[in-house]
Amino acid sequence: MGVGDSFTGRWTYRSALSKMSTPGPRSWVKTIECEGDAVSVREEIDFGGGNEATVEIEAKFNGKSYPVSGSPVADTMAYTRLDSHTISGTACKQGIIAIREMLVAAEEGDSMRMTYTVFRGKKKVARGIAVFERTGIR
Repeated sequence: MGVGDSFTGRWTYRSALSKMSTPGPRSWVKTIECEGDAVSVREEIDFGGGNEATVEIEAKFNGKSYPVSGSPVADTMAYTRLDSHTISGTACKQGIIAIREMLVAAEEGDSMRMTYTVFRGKKKVARGIAVFERTGIR
Protein backbone atom coordinates (compact mmCIF):
# COMPACT_ATOMS: atom_id res chain seq x y z
CA MET A 1 0.00 0.00 0.00
CA GLY A 2 2.71 2.53 0.75
CA VAL A 3 3.19 4.92 3.61
CA GLY A 4 0.34 7.04 4.91
CA ASP A 5 -3.40 7.08 5.11
CA SER A 6 -5.51 4.15 3.80
CA PHE A 7 -7.31 6.50 1.37
CA THR A 8 -4.38 8.58 0.10
CA GLY A 9 -3.63 7.67 -3.49
CA ARG A 10 -5.00 7.35 -6.98
CA TRP A 11 -8.09 5.18 -7.43
CA THR A 12 -9.51 3.93 -10.75
CA TYR A 13 -13.15 2.93 -11.21
CA ARG A 14 -13.76 -0.70 -12.19
CA SER A 15 -17.14 -1.02 -13.91
CA ALA A 16 -17.05 -4.84 -14.01
CA LEU A 17 -16.89 -4.96 -10.19
CA SER A 18 -19.44 -2.18 -9.61
CA LYS A 19 -23.23 -2.34 -9.27
CA MET A 20 -24.57 0.97 -10.49
CA SER A 21 -28.33 1.61 -10.75
CA THR A 22 -27.69 4.06 -13.59
CA PRO A 23 -25.21 3.78 -16.47
CA GLY A 24 -21.71 4.16 -15.05
CA PRO A 25 -19.08 6.51 -16.43
CA ARG A 26 -16.69 5.47 -19.18
CA SER A 27 -13.82 6.27 -16.81
CA TRP A 28 -13.51 7.70 -13.30
CA VAL A 29 -10.29 8.42 -11.43
CA LYS A 30 -10.32 9.68 -7.83
CA THR A 31 -7.17 11.14 -6.34
CA ILE A 32 -7.46 11.44 -2.57
CA GLU A 33 -5.01 12.96 -0.13
CA CYS A 34 -5.68 12.75 3.60
CA GLU A 35 -3.49 14.45 6.18
CA GLY A 36 -4.70 14.71 9.75
CA ASP A 37 -8.25 16.06 9.66
CA ALA A 38 -7.92 17.46 6.12
CA VAL A 39 -8.90 15.78 2.87
CA SER A 40 -8.36 16.79 -0.75
CA VAL A 41 -10.30 15.01 -3.50
CA ARG A 42 -9.97 15.36 -7.27
CA GLU A 43 -12.24 13.33 -9.53
CA GLU A 44 -11.78 13.09 -13.29
CA ILE A 45 -14.95 11.60 -14.75
CA ASP A 46 -15.70 10.76 -18.40
CA PHE A 47 -19.42 10.11 -18.84
CA GLY A 48 -19.01 9.44 -22.58
CA GLY A 49 -20.27 11.44 -25.53
CA GLY A 50 -17.88 14.31 -24.78
CA ASN A 51 -19.42 14.83 -21.32
CA GLU A 52 -16.58 15.14 -18.81
CA ALA A 53 -16.14 16.66 -15.36
CA THR A 54 -13.23 17.48 -13.09
CA VAL A 55 -14.50 17.76 -9.53
CA GLU A 56 -12.33 19.20 -6.74
CA ILE A 57 -12.91 19.43 -3.00
CA GLU A 58 -10.74 20.67 -0.13
CA ALA A 59 -12.38 19.83 3.19
CA LYS A 60 -11.94 18.70 6.77
CA PHE A 61 -13.38 15.62 8.47
CA ASN A 62 -15.70 17.65 10.69
CA GLY A 63 -19.13 17.21 9.07
CA LYS A 64 -19.19 20.83 7.90
CA SER A 65 -19.93 21.75 4.27
CA TYR A 66 -17.07 22.84 2.00
CA PRO A 67 -17.29 24.17 -1.58
CA VAL A 68 -17.12 21.78 -4.52
CA SER A 69 -15.90 22.91 -7.93
CA GLY A 70 -16.72 21.26 -11.24
CA SER A 71 -19.60 19.05 -10.11
CA PRO A 72 -22.85 19.02 -12.06
CA VAL A 73 -24.77 17.68 -9.02
CA ALA A 74 -23.23 19.30 -5.91
CA ASP A 75 -21.91 22.65 -4.77
CA THR A 76 -20.89 21.59 -1.23
CA MET A 77 -19.54 18.43 0.41
CA ALA A 78 -19.30 17.42 4.06
CA TYR A 79 -17.06 14.56 5.23
CA THR A 80 -16.83 12.63 8.48
CA ARG A 81 -14.08 10.12 9.23
CA LEU A 82 -15.73 7.17 10.96
CA ASP A 83 -12.52 5.16 11.38
CA SER A 84 -9.20 4.64 9.59
CA HIS A 85 -10.90 2.78 6.71
CA THR A 86 -14.30 4.52 6.50
CA ILE A 87 -15.37 7.99 5.32
CA SER A 88 -18.96 9.26 5.20
CA GLY A 89 -19.83 12.04 2.77
CA THR A 90 -22.88 14.19 2.06
CA ALA A 91 -23.08 16.25 -1.13
CA CYS A 92 -25.58 19.10 -1.40
CA LYS A 93 -26.84 21.34 -4.18
CA GLN A 94 -28.25 24.69 -3.01
CA GLY A 95 -28.51 23.33 0.55
CA ILE A 96 -30.49 20.22 -0.43
CA ILE A 97 -28.94 16.74 -0.08
CA ALA A 98 -28.06 15.35 -3.52
CA ILE A 99 -25.87 12.34 -2.64
CA ARG A 100 -24.92 10.39 0.47
CA GLU A 101 -21.87 8.18 0.13
CA MET A 102 -19.81 5.82 2.25
CA LEU A 103 -16.23 5.07 1.24
CA VAL A 104 -14.58 1.96 2.66
CA ALA A 105 -10.92 1.19 1.96
CA ALA A 106 -9.99 -2.49 2.07
CA GLU A 107 -7.61 -3.56 4.83
CA GLU A 108 -5.17 -4.76 2.14
CA GLY A 109 -5.13 -1.25 0.69
CA ASP A 110 -5.73 -2.33 -2.91
CA SER A 111 -9.41 -1.46 -3.31
CA MET A 112 -12.07 0.97 -2.19
CA ARG A 113 -15.83 0.56 -2.25
CA MET A 114 -18.22 3.50 -2.47
CA THR A 115 -21.87 2.87 -1.67
CA TYR A 116 -24.09 5.80 -2.59
CA THR A 117 -27.66 7.04 -2.67
CA VAL A 118 -28.81 9.82 -5.00
CA PHE A 119 -31.69 12.05 -3.90
CA ARG A 120 -34.13 14.31 -5.71
CA GLY A 121 -35.65 16.34 -2.90
CA LYS A 122 -36.32 13.82 -0.12
CA LYS A 123 -36.91 10.98 -2.58
CA LYS A 124 -34.20 8.36 -3.19
CA VAL A 125 -33.87 8.08 -6.96
CA ALA A 126 -30.78 5.89 -7.39
CA ARG A 127 -28.33 3.86 -5.39
CA GLY A 128 -25.36 1.71 -6.14
CA ILE A 129 -21.86 0.51 -5.44
CA ALA A 130 -18.79 1.83 -7.24
CA VAL A 131 -15.59 -0.18 -6.81
CA PHE A 132 -12.17 1.40 -7.28
CA GLU A 133 -8.72 -0.18 -7.45
CA ARG A 134 -5.63 1.61 -6.20
CA THR A 135 -3.51 2.56 -9.20
CA GLY A 136 -0.96 4.74 -7.48
CA ILE A 137 0.21 6.56 -4.39
CA ARG A 138 0.19 10.32 -4.65
